[in-house]
Amino acid sequence: MSVAIKQSLHATFGRHETFTPRYSWLKRGYDAVADPDYLTDLRARDGEYIFNDDDAHHRLGVGKNQARSIRFWLQAFRLIEEQKVPGRRAPAGEPTILGQSLLDTVSGLDPWLEDTGTWWLLHWMALSPGGYLPVWWTAFHTFPAVEFTIEQLLEHVQAQVETTSTWNQPKPAHRGTVKKDVLALLRAYAGTSGSRRRDALDDDLDAPLVPLTLIRETDEIGRFRFGVGPKPGLPAAVAAFACLDFLSRTGNTARQVLVATLASEQGGPGRALKLTERDLADLLAQAAEEAPGLIGMVNTGGSEALAVIGDESFGLVAARVLHAHYRRLGASSPEPETPYLPSAQFHLGDWT
Repeated sequence: MSVAIKQSLHATFGRHETFTPRYSWLKRGYDAVADPDYLTDLRARDGEYIFNDDDAHHRLGVGKNQARSIRFWLQAFRLIEEQKVPGRRAPAGEPTILGQSLLDTVSGLDPWLEDTGTWWLLHWMALSPGGYLPVWWTAFHTFPAVEFTIEQLLEHVQAQVETTSTWNQPKPAHRGTVKKDVLALLRAYAGTSGSRRRDALDDDLDAPLVPLTLIRETDEIGRFRFGVGPKPGLPAAVAAFACLDFLSRTGNTARQVLVATLASEQGGPGRALKLTERDLADLLAQAAEEAPGLIGMVNTGGSEALAVIGDESFGLVAARVLHAHYRRLGASSPEPETPYLPSAQFHLGDWT
């Protein structure tokens, strides 16, 4: 399974323009793509996709490179999907079902990205099957070290890139570009520790992934450490969503899955969230209490397992578990009837 997940990742390198995600960027970019007038014109084969417009940066209120970065992060977090459109040379994009469910101003679960749990969710989406961050995926899912230097991580990632055929087409990824992705990973999660430059400190204040404490710089500048273990800020429902989403998108059919498998599988939630088997079991037990009738915990041959109750699809159960979490936080969106898929509701490429 892990090989198939690895090869499902898009071979995208360096498209973040060296910028890491910022708090306001995703909502700003999403709203531009989700603009009703734009979508109406696009579906009528009129109008221009905002990110194909030379003036996109003016509309977004950022620089040109930042506009390209916003475009990339919207895709990487699976909030928009770009597709080829018949009769057009450049692709166009629409909100994914997940993006609309989260960020719609009226009905979204967390349109202003105020809940830390939402950033945990986006972290999972960025590292889940079919993603756009092969370098980040490799760091979290295949790199064996807990404490490491930049060079050690870079060497491992470069080797993975060079030996994964689908990542090296149509041409090999340049080592310098791969290094930019490694450095962006460390800035995104560990901030700019060790720097006292004013702009570096300002960047840390606008770094939504740093509070997840998934990567930290050690007391020795230039050495980093993954934060393996309990995650106090990780909602149980988000951990359960990640497990169910993983099962849904990897073709699993068993209604009971060992927690050990979910914790250890390459490409799975345990590695992405840096949780031990015990940590994940505790979170799933809590999620089961919060979502009775949807999921439960059972003992199988002396091992703990996640049980999916009923016959609804894993994706729909995942959506219902996540929706219940946001309802407890005050969201008023209706109960989901379909999974929160990282794909567009309308398929531009199917137009005739």
